[in-house]
Amino acid sequence: SGAPADRVLAAAADVVRGLGRAGISIPPASTPAERADLVRRSTGVDADALYEQVAETRYAPPGRAAPDPARAWATADAVRRRLKRRRARRSGRELRTGTLRS
Repeated sequence: SGAPADRVLAAAADVVRGLGRAGISIPPASTPAERADLVRRSTGVDADALYEQVAETRYAPPGRAAPDPARAWATADAVRRRLKRRRARRSGRELRTGTLRS
């Protein structure tokens, strides 16, 4: 749980960790647009909205409505699914009916 802003930042951190586990590093000094582009090129997932939410969370003036953490986590989940499929393809396992077997 936690505040919506904290959950948005946690979703973005989850994306970075997932990419790191896949051997894809995001430069710490990269801009939100550069990060979104790297996610898109690496996974096919459009992460523009996620990084816009992160920027809103970090730089919005006090009192502004918090971004929707559900949207941020939906993007993080999509990245996680794409990376899982990518790992499965690389290891030679089959994808069966849209799910992966461990």
